Amino acid sequence: MAQEYYTILTHAGLAYEAECKAQGKPLRLSEMAVGDGSGAAYDPTPDMTQLRQETHRQPLNALQQDDKNPSWYMAEALMPDDVGGWTIREVGIYTDTGILYAIGKYPESVKPLLPGGSTKQFYVKAIFQLSNAAEVTLIVDNNVVAATRDYVERMRLRILGELAPKVIRVETSRTLTTKDMGLVLINAQEGLREIALPSSKRVGIADVLVQRTDNSGNRLNIWASGSDTIRFHTHLNANGYPFFVLMGAGDWWHLRSDGKGNWWPMGRYDNTPLGQAVMETTLSFPPGGYGAPNGALLTRKDWPWLWDHARYSGMLIDDDQYLGREGCWRHGDGEQTFRLPEYRGEFLRPLDENRGVNPGRGAGTWEDGTWIRTVAQEWTGSDETEKQFNIGISYASADARISNSGTGGLNPPGALPPNGAGVIAPQVTDNVIRGLSGIENEWPVNNWIRFRPRNIAYPARMKLI
Repeated sequence: MAQEYYTILTHAGLAYEAECKAQGKPLRLSEMAVGDGSGAAYDPTPDMTQLRQETHRQPLNALQQDDKNPSWYMAEALMPDDVGGWTIREVGIYTDTGILYAIGKYPESVKPLLPGGSTKQFYVKAIFQLSNAAEVTLIVDNNVVAATRDYVERMRLRILGELAPKVIRVETSRTLTTKDMGLVLINAQEGLREIALPSSKRVGIADVLVQRTDNSGNRLNIWASGSDTIRFHTHLNANGYPFFVLMGAGDWWHLRSDGKGNWWPMGRYDNTPLGQAVMETTLSFPPGGYGAPNGALLTRKDWPWLWDHARYSGMLIDDDQYLGREGCWRHGDGEQTFRLPEYRGEFLRPLDENRGVNPGRGAGTWEDGTWIRTVAQEWTGSDETEKQFNIGISYASADARISNSGTGGLNPPGALPPNGAGVIAPQVTDNVIRGLSGIENEWPVNNWIRFRPRNIAYPARMKLI
């Protein structure tokens, strides 16, 4: 059975909607008109461009989306007391450019013109369906001067419901809805989980906090919907990224939608800068986005922000340049992958950057420790025989050296004599021990030892997001 009363979109309204979608503009519905149908009810058709006989037009008081069916909208207009004296049989919804967007057949309702001193609340409601609500932003004209008590009460209850604290538990991959704004606890214990945020334009200005509850190694991605973006690490990409990863039990991000297609981070479990090297006191990986600096091969599409960090670091090299530059990022296969730096088991040292203490070093380069020979030999290290030579200890990979030559030669600051008493005076720097060189065949092997300070080994970690 056909509906007796209904609202349909006009051909002009559909054309206007298509034009707005093509140009990326919002659909603006601003006014409602009523009419008496020229004295009789009739069935509106989509080719109509105006009401049969308009009696009154005014700004919309409300335009609400149906919670259960997002493509359905309800428009309301409160009729002023000083208009009336006719019967409403038709209703139209107009754009801000004057196009009749939707037209409806309305149950016959008498709108009286009330005498002075008398008041009566009278409002008109029309329900219509958009052709594609997901692609349209609806804007109500701000010239709203009054609202019905029923509308105010419904909005009060709606606001109280939306502001009430919510805790949503998620076990499977899914898209969050506008009703899921609150604390979202996600468990990825059973495998990969892909969680999508609701459309920013649909949810408007709203906050959500997503938190991981399991400590498995399964990946947990939080995605923006459609063309939305999550505005983090904008120093690398001004538009942000389409997703991020929650890593470790307790890791959380607090996000705010601006209603314009963007989700902005308001806070997170760990704000340590991307790529930062840290030391841990546990073999476990802490929550918040950490990995081992182990030269691992990663996929660029899975870690786009980290790949951008590597690209802009000034420390990105090809894989065949790896030897001696283990602390650098690497291109991987050159197309789809890249590699982390490798600095496990190494002492980290600030780059000289033109100070002159450790010159000639590039960022991420490896440097050997200082080697000392355990057996004294003749000064030149030539192992010649039957000749007088100064006696000394060989070394390798020293950070720097001081050459003494004659009286007044240089000493390292605070240099002490062998007995540890007093400071070596410059005038004795030319005193050396000399001996007759010879080759000792009985002990042909000499040991070399690498010096290092006392230390404690802690696991190294790197911030990956």
